Amino acid sequence: MMKLIIFTHGNVAKEMVEASKMITGDNSFTEFMCLLPHDNVLEMTQSLLQSVGNEEALILVDFIGGSPFNGVFKIISSKESIHLISGVNMPMVLSAIDNIEDGRLDIEAILSVARESIKYATHNNYQEFMKG
Repeated sequence: MMKLIIFTHGNVAKEMVEASKMITGDNSFTEFMCLLPHDNVLEMTQSLLQSVGNEEALILVDFIGGSPFNGVFKIISSKESIHLISGVNMPMVLSAIDNIEDGRLDIEAILSVARESIKYATHNNYQEFMKG
């Protein structure tokens, strides 16, 4: 089964994995990597490569240009089995879990769910927002 790895600054990745388990149940194929101030990105990227091994992996990072993104981006040119998406949010994580559990990887569907989940709500659009 494909691996899902969430790799972010701070403990965001860990908390996203824990929250996803509350919603979807145990998803043993999901891992996290948390980049903390004292961590070495190169070492973490090597650890990620070892974790993936010869398997296929979807890696979700917090933002483009950040250390997690840059570290993984450097290795994808030589590792065809790694897929990288930036801008991780919970709907993206849940969609990725659903895809992997179904034995597929529909990147466009995962991206679409993530984009569609971003909404702006205020008093002025409350009624419209509630209609969907």
